[in-house]
Amino acid sequence: MSGKSSPQEKFGERAVRMGFATEEQVHEALELQRSRSRSGGQHELIGLILLGMGALANDQLIRVLKTYPAESDDIAQ
Repeated sequence: MSGKSSPQEKFGERAVRMGFATEEQVHEALELQRSRSRSGGQHELIGLILLGMGALANDQLIRVLKTYPAESDDIAQ
């Protein structure tokens, strides 16, 4: 995989590419996300699941999020 990121790249893929999480950790987090969703739980973002698992540190979560372009005010309204 190249070092470049794309806006379509999923959070877990980007966290792996940046060296913050392993593919196995992301897979485990996705399974946990699906399981919680199936049991009627509220949808939880994959980054927060990885953080809760201890796979990502808070600063790593923020660094991954900062690589995504911010939405413009026009889109948010």
